[in-house]
Amino acid sequence: MRIKRWDALALVAVVVLSFARPGLAADSDAGLEEVRRRYLAPVVMEGLDPTAPEARAAAAALDRAVADLLASQITDPQADGFGGWDPQMDITSKEISFNGRYFQRTARLARAWACPASKYYRSQAVATALNRAIERAMPILEAHKRPNNWWAWDIGIPNRLGDALLCAGDALAPAIRRRAVREQVHLTKKNQLRPRGGANTAWCAIVRMRTALLADDPALLQRASATMSGLLTGRDAIGPDYSYFFHGPGLNVGYGFAHWEATSEFARVTDGTRWSLTPAASRELRNWTNEFFRWNAWRGTWSPWTLGRACSRPYYVSGEHRPTGASAARNAPNAGRPPLDLANVGSWPRDRRGAFLAMAAEHGAGAVATGEDPSAYYLWKTAGVEPAPPAYGTKYFPRADYLAARRPGWYAAVRLNSTRTKTWFTLHNENLLGHEQAEGSLALMTRPDDFAYDRIVCMPYDDLPGVTRQQGLARPHDAKGEATQTGGVALDDVALAGFDYKLSNAEKSLRANKSYLLLPNAIVLVGSGITSRAPGDVSTTICLVPRRQDDSSWLVDGDARAWDDQQSRLSGRHWFRLGDVGVVALAPMDLCVAIRTIEATSRRINQTYGTGETYRNQFGGVRAEHGDNPSNGTYAAAILPGASPEEVAAMAAAPKIHLLANTAKTHAIRADEGITAVSFFDADRIEDAAGSDGPAYLLLKETRDRVQMAVMVPPADGFETRVTRTIWLPGRYDLASLPEDVVGQRDDRGGTSLALSLTTGSQTTLTLSRVP
Repeated sequence: MRIKRWDALALVAVVVLSFARPGLAADSDAGLEEVRRRYLAPVVMEGLDPTAPEARAAAAALDRAVADLLASQITDPQADGFGGWDPQMDITSKEISFNGRYFQRTARLARAWACPASKYYRSQAVATALNRAIERAMPILEAHKRPNNWWAWDIGIPNRLGDALLCAGDALAPAIRRRAVREQVHLTKKNQLRPRGGANTAWCAIVRMRTALLADDPALLQRASATMSGLLTGRDAIGPDYSYFFHGPGLNVGYGFAHWEATSEFARVTDGTRWSLTPAASRELRNWTNEFFRWNAWRGTWSPWTLGRACSRPYYVSGEHRPTGASAARNAPNAGRPPLDLANVGSWPRDRRGAFLAMAAEHGAGAVATGEDPSAYYLWKTAGVEPAPPAYGTKYFPRADYLAARRPGWYAAVRLNSTRTKTWFTLHNENLLGHEQAEGSLALMTRPDDFAYDRIVCMPYDDLPGVTRQQGLARPHDAKGEATQTGGVALDDVALAGFDYKLSNAEKSLRANKSYLLLPNAIVLVGSGITSRAPGDVSTTICLVPRRQDDSSWLVDGDARAWDDQQSRLSGRHWFRLGDVGVVALAPMDLCVAIRTIEATSRRINQTYGTGETYRNQFGGVRAEHGDNPSNGTYAAAILPGASPEEVAAMAAAPKIHLLANTAKTHAIRADEGITAVSFFDADRIEDAAGSDGPAYLLLKETRDRVQMAVMVPPADGFETRVTRTIWLPGRYDLASLPEDVVGQRDDRGGTSLALSLTTGSQTTLTLSRVP
């Protein structure tokens, strides 16, 4: 994929880069030279038309940042402090040994110095500041001590210092440059490639890449390439279903995107050279992009329950920071052009890969560029490729016990748990309430700001939708789930997941069987067998939505209610509309509608990066009340995202979703579109739907002449085994074209039995033709 370049700028950039590495051997490897050129091209905005609004905005953003840095510095390098960058300039300072951010500032200076579009291009003032900034830090690096956070010394400092040195070129005095390159090499040698892989190892490989380009060391770049390829094919952090785990057995898109970004950058700069990713690694990078990131991004936001501790940081969910770049992360042909190579797009516009393209797949050819670098969209356009059209549907991740649905008007994700997984453990006092995000919690967005930072701070974490709670029984911190049966299936725009929910401590225990069905226009929640071992009120939250400024009232069976703090208790079958979300009871239940106002500071969820600012939000929720110490309690309700009051009322009056079974053994739901979903928690048979001889999750999509079927048998506590499961289907089907591992026969009641040989935890999909 070729970038249409502004020829004059490209020529200047080549001249700049040719002077950027004084002292390199005359016989430097030609391949390294090309890798350096590719690496620096987006940094110096090579290829941008300087008259384009995007280019002017990008240069202006960079110039503003540099102006602030120059204004905050004390120009005398002998002064005790060094301006606003670091008043103490001490090795234990947070800006040095916790995150290495001091060197991010030097990299920004160096970028402006090397960027012809910047007004600071080859500026003597910037060169002077850059020399003083790096010289000032050298004694700290040369002390070869490593206090505080290992990440700063293995990753943060050498990545940012490497950026600065690669961009600075002859702006640095030879003696200062020699000292800095020597310390960069020393930091790289100390940098440990963690054997378990993941984002930190990918960052360490990027450190090696930068150092190889500085030291003209092709062998070091080859080691970085082997590491990157191994990370993509090793199935450690990146699972067989392409879900991403890091810092424990749980989803972590925050680190996942960092990992994706690093490998994408490496793929871009080494493509076609002897250091490029292996063909298998390149294929896995594309698969990972398509099968994970696109399902967790929606309209410039991230699925909040996947972010790990980043969920509790400002702007990580709401599209004002780099993770939104992955919402564009997918390959697809468009308008006759070649497929979009996301490995290349991944790292084009960046300032230390911080500002990133906020591209929402829903926008089709449109895009929103945010952050420091609005040139992102322009770079995309000049590559000759429009953003791919939107992709909607459902996806179940068996390794992660996680279900996601992308729709034009809404997004939903469900975090289950099992003895294999957990949500998040508290690291550096971030995401302090992250342990509440599993238990079957549903994250629903009908607008991109539904999980804005101020709302995440205030959310009632003890009342998350989809979760069954007992008063006085808390979710353990830093613990895996207790469910031993968790699974799901997906067929295009329909998906089903469920688990045998368990929560216990020494005194109390709570159990329930829970199912989640994602339909094209609805979400169905079903629960049964809700039983507690000790006294205490038990309830299940069906829906929870934030109040928006345009919400003047909410509805109960069509009657308007004010958004005042209150609780309304009802029995029977009712329908509700909170904001633009409808709720319809599918069976008689005791219900409670609660409007809550919550005021909280940001430190409630993040004591490290929380500013202490206070936020206030209102939330409306519908709960099913199971009473004190219930035995075999149930619930069944449909959530209608984006539905009008008339549509919700019509669904309540003439339901198009029918509850066929809700027992301790089986949940069965039938939708009028020809969709049947069954969660078998034990052997059972549903005469008018389907049957199984053991635990299984089953989806059927029927048309007049055929049925598409997806089946999954839950994994046995993390171990994949081969099992045979017999599924009974009402009706007669053509069995001549069955795969070899499926045996079909007629049932004496006029139905069909299929014996499927399945690997537990994997989905098997069949299409059967109906016969008279």
